[in-house]
Amino acid sequence: MPAATTASAFFDSLAAQGARGFRFLSGFSFMVSPTTVDQVDGFVKTIDATYSYEKKPQATSNADLLNQLNEAGARGFQWAGEWIVGGETFYFYRKSSADTATYSYRVELAPKSKADYLTQANTQGASGFFNRTAEFGTGDPAGMVTVYEKSSVGNATFAYEMGDPINDHADYLAQFNERGARGFRFRAELIFAGGNGVLYAKDLSQSTTFNFYSLAPATNTTALIQQANAEGAKKAALLGHLALSTGEQKAYYFTPTDCNASPVCGPTSLFGF
Repeated sequence: MPAATTASAFFDSLAAQGARGFRFLSGFSFMVSPTTVDQVDGFVKTIDATYSYEKKPQATSNADLLNQLNEAGARGFQWAGEWIVGGETFYFYRKSSADTATYSYRVELAPKSKADYLTQANTQGASGFFNRTAEFGTGDPAGMVTVYEKSSVGNATFAYEMGDPINDHADYLAQFNERGARGFRFRAELIFAGGNGVLYAKDLSQSTTFNFYSLAPATNTTALIQQANAEGAKKAALLGHLALSTGEQKAYYFTPTDCNASPVCGPTSLFGF
């Protein structure tokens, strides 16, 4: 859909697409000339459900964020992230008609090293809390946070691994598929003072595997949607465009096997939502 230019238009679009069974995925933009940006709001349909949304103000502290998350989660709304439209910044939350769960959240200070981050993520995962976003800031002087989410339905627990960034698409894809064969799905690249890391997540309640592949990147939004729909017809989910430090980009997709109603199953934005 054409990118909304006001918050009210954005939520009108969310409501209209949600009623059709499409959930918001991400914004996509391409520079088509030195002065022109081609931009759309992307939506995806993966299950038989409709979606409703709520808008919330930005949190003023980490504690404020936690309170807001848990208030919405208790009513079955999942955090869908932070968004900026027309100069207005806000949080928004999504509820699926197919989901009877409520959600509880934990907000933890973001660790400063790969080892500490992995320890935190696996500790939370063992308690059933999924790493919803790798790192997030509220402006709280205490620092950046990681946000973890737990569903009231099922008994899923989660495990995490950290890989090393690679400056070659063939080798990166090999890393993705080595992890995917063991049930780990790419989550995000993280920046640490002692060396960056690539975070992977696994739902320990399922025997899921993932196959990743890459295609030539789209050069405009029309081509991206056409490519994503062609791959979606093959039951592949869009991971997104990944750019290496060399500047080379590829469009990455993945196909899950034996994955059911888990946060690792479907497409998300590169920020994890």
